[in-house]
Amino acid sequence: MMKSKINLIALCLTLLTNQSAYSYGSYLFCTNSAVSGSNSTIKGIGWNWAKGTNGSNLQNAAINNYQNLVKFYPKGTWINGSSDLNTSYNYYLVVDSIFENKNAAINFCEALKQKCQSDWGSTFTGIGVSTWDIPRAAWGSVTVKYKLSYNRYDRLACKNWKYTEYEALYYKPDDYMHTFMPLMH
Repeated sequence: MMKSKINLIALCLTLLTNQSAYSYGSYLFCTNSAVSGSNSTIKGIGWNWAKGTNGSNLQNAAINNYQNLVKFYPKGTWINGSSDLNTSYNYYLVVDSIFENKNAAINFCEALKQKCQSDWGSTFTGIGVSTWDIPRAAWGSVTVKYKLSYNRYDRLACKNWKYTEYEALYYKPDDYMHTFMPLMH
């Protein structure tokens, strides 16, 4: 009996310590800015998953500058990050990087947009994430952190169906619900 408890504890510790070997994040999808209303939620018309290894990533030089943050898999394009949820139940994937300044953060968002346009056409200008760290039934916004000054950071949301400009995200303590524990990928 004691041996089985020790084995169970050892298994749990192994799983917890090996979590760092996995990437956390969600899959990128692209929204069509030319579609509105109920059609915007129809896959293939209002949105599509960004293509993975069989997609356009080889031609998209901008996205290749972020290989530490974006991975291409057969079924899609993965963005490394962790999820936030505020009290209004808005999901955000916070990208696993702090960019040097606001322009560098915007350049990352633009590279994701170019990936979407390369995959699906010029009207696919909005980007979002879903699955894994963002619940499969939800659409999450991609957010990036950038330096303001020494030890001070700000966040902005990449453009999508909710954020039409690169807007700073200001969380008040009452708005902040929690950061999800990462899921293994």
